[in-house]
Amino acid sequence: MLVLTDHTCFFPGGGGQDPDCGTVNGVPVKSVRENGSEIWLEVEGAFSVGEEVSLAVDPEKRRDDVEVHTGEHILSGTALRLFGVKNVGFHIGSDFATADFDRELTREEIARLEEEVNRLIRQNAPVRVFYPPREELSSLALRKMPETDEEIRVVLIDGVDSCACCGTHARFTGEVGLLRIFSETRLRGGSRLFFLCGRKALKASAEETALLSEAAALYSTAKEKLPLVLKKRLDEEKELKLEKARLLKEAAELWTEKLFAGGESHVEATLSCDFSLLREIALCVAQREGASALLKSGQNYALVKNPSSGTDLKAINDALREKGASGGG
Repeated sequence: MLVLTDHTCFFPGGGGQDPDCGTVNGVPVKSVRENGSEIWLEVEGAFSVGEEVSLAVDPEKRRDDVEVHTGEHILSGTALRLFGVKNVGFHIGSDFATADFDRELTREEIARLEEEVNRLIRQNAPVRVFYPPREELSSLALRKMPETDEEIRVVLIDGVDSCACCGTHARFTGEVGLLRIFSETRLRGGSRLFFLCGRKALKASAEETALLSEAAALYSTAKEKLPLVLKKRLDEEKELKLEKARLLKEAAELWTEKLFAGGESHVEATLSCDFSLLREIALCVAQREGASALLKSGQNYALVKNPSSGTDLKAINDALREKGASGGG
């Protein structure tokens, strides 16, 4: 059922932030819905008009949202101040929060941005949330002025950010703890940053460190040397692939010479080799003037001919299909 209380502690969602979770008299809230000035709570249970109820917001989710949302203000305000880039999107996801900017940011800019944001967090500056009179809005230099005649709720961090916002925020920047930018991707000519703050940032960083330690142990090296070791392994793997391709081609040429050693124009043979070698032999046959072949190896077969061959491959293929063979290419 839907419950409307005379006042509420539940945030209904907005500004890139999902609604609060929690309970009414211990009954879990399934969803929070905003209808004009009213905030309705959907719950499993029965309540009467006039009944006194106890509302409880999930404190961990609320704190996580407060940390991330306040961190986003510092991030976006700092990006505008340092590089002149504007925030054009923000969302708190289940894994990461994302902030979208109107131009691409370089790795160096992202590193500097993260460093400056955390410096500002450590300053523990006040975060002011208020409804200023209309005549004062122009002096606040909001990042974006909402198009509305209603009262505008402003979040102000002196020297850092001034933005209209409906979300939940910390009282001081220090409550954010830390902000980590984990990755970046290009998006419509701009950059999307994937980041976390506070408890979530610490947890994700610990998991990342554990993974790096595990990977480093597998390669018997230190974490800081892992990129060099992996690059070396990738270079070695590339060389091995090239060598394998060379040997496959050489083996295929020898097999082809052996198959046509008697001067035949068409051969049918069952070989003992893997699919990659079977395919390479077929390619060699296709390059041999007037040649054609039906080659089998295990469950695989190759039916191939040189353009100058007169062999009717369709008839052979139809016969194979009647026996249950399938494939193409």
